[in-house]
Amino acid sequence: MDTLSMHSAARHSLRSSLSASGRAEPATVGAAAAAVFNEQSRSPFRNGHGDQQLEHLHIADGELTAPPQAQGSLTPSLPPVDKGRGAITFLIMSFLLEASLWGYACSFGIVQLFLSSHAPFDKFSLASIGAVGTVALGLYLILPFPLVLLSRRFPHLVRPAVWIALVVNTAAMLASSYATSVAELIVLQGIVGGVSGAVLYIPALIYLQEWFVKRRGTASGIIFSGTGIGGAIFPYLISFLLERYGFGGATRIWTAISVVTLTPTIYFIRPRLPIVRPAPHSRFAPVDLSFLMTASALPMLLSSFFAGLAWYPVSVMVSTFTASLGPAFSSNIVLSLLNASNTIGGMVFGYYSDRIGYAWLWMLIGCGQGILALSSWGTASTLGAILAFVAGFGLLSAQASTWNACARDTAHEHDTDAATIFSALSVVRGVACIGGPLIAAALYEPDLSGDSSAWGRFGFRYIMIWVAAMAFGSGLAGVALAYLQPSSRKVHRA
Repeated sequence: MDTLSMHSAARHSLRSSLSASGRAEPATVGAAAAAVFNEQSRSPFRNGHGDQQLEHLHIADGELTAPPQAQGSLTPSLPPVDKGRGAITFLIMSFLLEASLWGYACSFGIVQLFLSSHAPFDKFSLASIGAVGTVALGLYLILPFPLVLLSRRFPHLVRPAVWIALVVNTAAMLASSYATSVAELIVLQGIVGGVSGAVLYIPALIYLQEWFVKRRGTASGIIFSGTGIGGAIFPYLISFLLERYGFGGATRIWTAISVVTLTPTIYFIRPRLPIVRPAPHSRFAPVDLSFLMTASALPMLLSSFFAGLAWYPVSVMVSTFTASLGPAFSSNIVLSLLNASNTIGGMVFGYYSDRIGYAWLWMLIGCGQGILALSSWGTASTLGAILAFVAGFGLLSAQASTWNACARDTAHEHDTDAATIFSALSVVRGVACIGGPLIAAALYEPDLSGDSSAWGRFGFRYIMIWVAAMAFGSGLAGVALAYLQPSSRKVHRA
C-alpha cells in the first residue's frame, strides 16, 4: 500500500471511530490517531504538502489536535474551548494548585525569619536559610522546559508521574520537619521539593494550551493569581503555626494541608484532548527549537530575565527594609500586600493580554516598576510609604500572566509549540530567581542599616538602583520585541 493510501485508511479509521451520536471511545480514537501519526512520520508530505486533507488533522507531540474549523467534523466528542464545565473545572483546580505550590514558596521569607532566631538554625546566616526557598522557586521555573519536552515524548506517562511526584513531595516535606541543618532543608525542601513540585505543575501548564485559546491570557491571569492569593494569606497562617507548634510541628501540619489541597487538583486537572499512547518503535519528530534562533527571541527572553531580576530582590529584601520602619508584624503586612497586589495585577494584565499587544504591556510594566523603585521606594521613610510602594510594584509585577498570550501568538507566527515557548520564558525567569536575591545580598550594605538619608536609606541605595535598571531594561526589551515581532503589538478583538 502506498503512503497516500495508508493515510487515507488511517483517516477513515479515525472518522469511523466517531459514532453518529458524536461520542467516541478514547482508546479507539487514540489508536486511529496513532495510525495517522505513525504513517505521517514516514511520509514525504509530513507538513501537509501534497495532501490537502491532512491540513485538517494534526498529531502534534503525541496528542490529537485539529484546527477549530475542523474540530466539528473530526472531533465532535471533545468539550468546547474557553468555556464549559471542563474548562471551568480546569481553571479552578489549576488556581488551587498554583496557590498551594507557589504560595508557600513565596511565603518562605516568614519561615526564614523564624528559623534565623530559633535553634538549631539560628547559627546559620539569613542568606543560607533563604537559599531553601530560592532553590525551590528556581527549580519550579527552570524544570518545566525539559519536563514539557518529556511530556510531549511520553504523554501517557504525565498523570502517573504527577501522582508519584505528590508522594515524593509529601515524603520530603515530612522528612524536612526533622531536619537540624540548613543543608538538609536545602536538599529536602529546596531540591527534592522543587523537582517534585515542578512535576506537579506540568499538567496545568501543558493542558492549559488545550482548554483555552482565545481567552488563554485571561485564564493565565486567573491561574497565576493563585500565587498572590497564597502569598497574601499564607504568611499569617505559617506565622501562626510556627509560633504555636515550632518548625517541626508547623511543617507536618502544612504537609497535611498540602496533601488535602493537592490531591483533588491532581485528579481533576485533565487533558481536553485524548492522549495518544505512542506505538512501539514509532519515530518522533525532533523538538523544534528553531524559534530560539530568531531575532525576536532575544528581546522576549531578555525582557523576562530582566523582569525577574527586578522582582525577586524586592520580594526577598522588602521585609528587611520594612523592619527598619515599624514593628516586627509590619513585615507580614508588607509581604502580604505585595502578593495581594500581584494577584490583582496578574488578573488585569492577563485579561488585557488577550486584547492588547503584550509587548506594549511589557513596556508599561517595566517602565512603571523602574519609576516606582527610584521614586516611591527610594524616598520611603514611613510604613505607609513602603505600603504604597509594594502595592504599586506588586500590581505591575505581572509579566508572567501575559506569557501564555505571548506563547500563543508566537507559536502561531513561527509554527512552533506554545508550551515550549512558555517554558523557555520560565527558564530565564528561574535563573533570575536564583541570581536576583544573590545580587541583592551582595549590593546590600548592612553597616548602613541606620542610615536615614533622603534617598536610598537603610543600606538599600544600590539595590534600588539595580531594581530600577533591570525594570527599565525589561521595558525596553518589550519595545524591541514590538518592532521585531508583529504579533506582539497586535490588538486583538477578544
